[in-house]
Amino acid sequence: MTRSTLLTLALWLGLCLGLAGPSFAQQGGSQLPVSAPETQVEGLAQSWAKLTGQLLVLDPQVAHLRIKVQPGVAWWNLSEAREALRFHDVIVVERGQVRHFVHCRNLTSKSSPPYPVYEPDDLLPENEMLTVAVRVRHGAASSIFAN
Repeated sequence: MTRSTLLTLALWLGLCLGLAGPSFAQQGGSQLPVSAPETQVEGLAQSWAKLTGQLLVLDPQVAHLRIKVQPGVAWWNLSEAREALRFHDVIVVERGQVRHFVHCRNLTSKSSPPYPVYEPDDLLPENEMLTVAVRVRHGAASSIFAN
């Protein structure tokens, strides 16, 4: 093979791997260390960012929030960590290679626009701040806002 063929193959392989979707770690298969009897959101978020290789943005209101851990539990997978954070009003928002840990009260002010716009029939991505456009037809607005 020539040098240009190898270079083209390497670039194509890199592009395919970049578009391949979430890794095994992002899908919840890898383990995050947790310290009993409690762990802080900041430490959990830093472990998560190190594991997935994503940039971390942490809301100051959740940085020192403590999460109680069941005795005897030393590891959580990513889905368990996400559920524990959600129970404590911490929302994990993913945008590309950036992961935002935001308190639910601050979600609209801390998550930066523009949000992607989707139609109501589209398949919506999980864990991403977005806008859904809902068309009101035939004067149905009064019945929507009446309740």
